[in-house]
Amino acid sequence: MRVGLSATVFDNGIVNAPEGAPHFLIVGACKSGTTSLYDDLAAHPDAALPTEKEPDILHQATSPEEALGLWRKHFGRIGRDKIRGEASTTYTMAPDCADVSDLARAALGPEARIIYIMRDPIHRIESHLAHDFAAKRLERPEFDRTALDIGRYVACSDYARQIKPWINAFERRNVLPVIFEDYVRARYDCARSVASFVGLDPTRLPARSAVSNPRDSRRAPKTSPLGRFVSGRFYRQRLRWMFPDVLRQAAKVVLIKKREIPPVRLAPETRIELARRLAHVPDGLRQLGIEPGDWCG
Repeated sequence: MRVGLSATVFDNGIVNAPEGAPHFLIVGACKSGTTSLYDDLAAHPDAALPTEKEPDILHQATSPEEALGLWRKHFGRIGRDKIRGEASTTYTMAPDCADVSDLARAALGPEARIIYIMRDPIHRIESHLAHDFAAKRLERPEFDRTALDIGRYVACSDYARQIKPWINAFERRNVLPVIFEDYVRARYDCARSVASFVGLDPTRLPARSAVSNPRDSRRAPKTSPLGRFVSGRFYRQRLRWMFPDVLRQAAKVVLIKKREIPPVRLAPETRIELARRLAHVPDGLRQLGIEPGDWCG
């Protein structure tokens, strides 16, 4: 089943969640519209989605109790009496990032809602390369060689591999696949479907057209020690809770600068090889009860 055009896909009722914890998680895939969908849902009057996306709570925690404590800090007062959601694409970046689906189930219970967005796999890789170059994770724009030699780019487009642990942990009925191209074609209908899935009244969801996290908004940390510090894992995981959202967002503007991104269009031979490496994905998704996007032919 895929979501895109129908206003209501699932009707499972309101999700119960531990106090201060999320009712739903957007777990990926990275560079597939997760930020735009997150912002769409954040506009709902009954939703609590903090300004800070990608808190990566489950990779910081070593136990369900620690995860719940971090979530309570993350949501603070805004989460009371609302449907809470978190979005961290690192949750589906195996093997670079550990699988945390079992920890999520232990902390949230088996009925939490899981959302996973998929995009044309090669287009996603191109966007991922541009993102990493902008963030200075890649020093040189050698995109064809990087796509073939560094395994994380293919791995993040191996959608069946990434979503299978979440289906095992939460069952298929609690995992909603979203096709990015369907979302782009019928954004409001798709967002309403997702809202219904997580327990929000879809009729109260405002329509949005703004694109979140567009290509030209990507930034890299400035070379000053303070710029590197606020972009580092220790600050993001341990210290940023101490500062209000307004101050954190202002610091990003001051301490993080834009980096020019050259066009990322992989060579035909690179695209053919990537398609070969990902040829198993459509059948893998179908075996999980998920209809792949039109990009799979």
